[in-house]
Amino acid sequence: LFEYLSQHNGKIFLNVKNQDVINIAKKFFLLNKQENVIMYGINKNAYCYSEITSTYPFIEIKSHKPFINITSKLIGAYNAENIMTAVCVGNYFNIKEELIKQAIENYNPINNRSQLIKHKSNDYILDAYNANPYSMQHAIDNFAEIPQKKKIVILGDMLELGKYSEKEHLTII
Repeated sequence: LFEYLSQHNGKIFLNVKNQDVINIAKKFFLLNKQENVIMYGINKNAYCYSEITSTYPFIEIKSHKPFINITSKLIGAYNAENIMTAVCVGNYFNIKEELIKQAIENYNPINNRSQLIKHKSNDYILDAYNANPYSMQHAIDNFAEIPQKKKIVILGDMLELGKYSEKEHLTII
């Protein structure tokens, strides 16, 4: 993908936090060439800069480029990066700040990802769609940060790991 985009004067959006992807991109792009590489994330020098202001129960971010405060309906600090990506892409393509905010705040997950379900005196976080080691570890880390005294986590299998299945399940345990 990076090779194709670099050959066709394409644009890439890079999260300043993801050093592995940045290292791959360096092979194809001059990362300081702003017209082709759009950096975003928690770095004040990025094209789009945001900070996380809350992670419970939902992700809230304060974006400084563009200036937007967003309260999502998404669970988990790991979803802040998804929100930051959406803000940056929308801003790059000149979507009005109010429309970016509205789109993100109006998104209500119903697909077994990042859902908060309230039933009687219990809160359930349903985040059970197609787990992988990366997403499961982030979900567990987020679960550990939830400020409830009594908590239970139920984990499913990560079925598409092939020969790495046993090792990755043991790592999660």
